[in-house]
Amino acid sequence: MRGLFDRFMAAVNIRMRRAVRQIERMNLGVENLTATIEGKFITLRGVAPSRDVAARVMEHFKRMVGADNILNNIKIADPHIHNHQQ
Repeated sequence: MRGLFDRFMAAVNIRMRRAVRQIERMNLGVENLTATIEGKFITLRGVAPSRDVAARVMEHFKRMVGADNILNNIKIADPHIHNHQQ
């Protein structure tokens, strides 16, 4: 039974990595996007330029990975910090 679970988790990890790469190629402005399995949940982390972008990332990731147990822990960038860096 353990072998089946290990294969399932390996497949989920592959889908997660592919989804992160595909989202990064969409050039939505999300920085440091990562997805990790923590217990029974997948947690998305990164920094998005807006709430709308964070929500779009979550929708795309959920569709690509095919999981419902995803926590969106993507932070929204502080526009004042980014404006001063330019």
